[in-house]
Amino acid sequence: MKTAQPVNNDWYKLDTSAKIYPAIVSDRQTTMFRISFTLRNEIDPDILQKSLENSSGRFPYYNVSLRYGLFWNYLELNNRIPSVYCDTPSPCENIDKIYYDGFLYKVLYYKSRIAVEFSHVMSDGHGALEFAKAIVFEYLRLAGFPVINDGSVFDLDSPIDPGEVFDDHIRYTGLNPMENKKDKERNLFGGVKAFHIKGRLIPPGRYNIVTGIIPVADLKKISREHNSTITELLTAIYMEALIDIQRKQVGKPDNYKSIAVQVPVNMRNLLESKSMKNFSLFVTPTIDPPDFPDFDALLDFVRKYIRENNRIEPLMKIMRDNVSVGENDFVRHLPLAIKLPVVRFIANTRGSTQHSGTLSNLGLIKLPPSMAEQVEDIICILGPDPHSKTTCGVAGYKDSLCLTFGSLVRGAELEKRFFRRLVKMGAHIKLQSNY
Repeated sequence: MKTAQPVNNDWYKLDTSAKIYPAIVSDRQTTMFRISFTLRNEIDPDILQKSLENSSGRFPYYNVSLRYGLFWNYLELNNRIPSVYCDTPSPCENIDKIYYDGFLYKVLYYKSRIAVEFSHVMSDGHGALEFAKAIVFEYLRLAGFPVINDGSVFDLDSPIDPGEVFDDHIRYTGLNPMENKKDKERNLFGGVKAFHIKGRLIPPGRYNIVTGIIPVADLKKISREHNSTITELLTAIYMEALIDIQRKQVGKPDNYKSIAVQVPVNMRNLLESKSMKNFSLFVTPTIDPPDFPDFDALLDFVRKYIRENNRIEPLMKIMRDNVSVGENDFVRHLPLAIKLPVVRFIANTRGSTQHSGTLSNLGLIKLPPSMAEQVEDIICILGPDPHSKTTCGVAGYKDSLCLTFGSLVRGAELEKRFFRRLVKMGAHIKLQSNY
């Protein structure tokens, strides 16, 4: 297996998943995502600033700026002191390099909320969540709350494990070009032409958010009744809403496109990893037209698809394929000035056709009991996607699950259909929105 770069380095390579993001970032597709903590008391910005300064040093691989080399982008250590900022009405806005001193993350506050927004260039939801937990824990400690770390939050005085900066995509594939030729599966861009919601786009820089707060007990009950996991249930409801909207927006069944929802898989749940970089893949249940079954049949399909594909063997095929693209000798030695436009074109023409939406479930988030006493809710918001125009972030905490839709089109037809289905199935839902 390949080893990582030294932890205390002046620069870091982009991991396998991160390499695409510099090519596609824009005001519409910011590549940012958010994890926010709502506390019981209003935030003191000065204490939050100190907590950020104390915490950021433990994560040097996040205190970086994006740079452009001859052949690849890379991350260079940013020696400036990061700052906290007052939050804005629209989450996941593009990060201004000058305003944010070149950092690829933001720490924001509003009333009793602390939000951390991350560029996918640096990490996935796991890394951002661990960073956010460390900042909030340190904030509570400095604010005088008697918080005790039970080991579920990073110890700021602990040594940095070299595994934290591993690109575990490469480490686990142990890339061998000859082996990849024998087992080649072009999983990166398939032949799917997925349906995308139609509608008037909201102005760039805005992002419509609807959050449903649902008792976990309700979702567990509904899932048990349908012999499914919560993720399988939510994915099927998401797909059903997209199917109904396509029927409404596309007149002729002959013109229907596939309905496909990306479901990220945290590979750390399947493979031993300490990586704080991106280490996630996707399974993408896909219904081809004109086969639009009733909900029970749809859920049965989603359940079987996710269980069949959320396994090491099919996921490793995808991982090997993805790594082989970045490690290909021709691609590696193609100048960045040529590489970026090519990647952007492929991503916006072929990659954008692959899915109708994304549903990412962080699972049940656990905090030290003394910290949990001060944290009321945790919300995950995925960044805007100008192609599918819809995303869904899910986070479970204590007795509730926060399910947040982000949308780039006017109106909230998909959200209404989704939550109405859950209510019809017996869920009690409290809605919040920035509309």
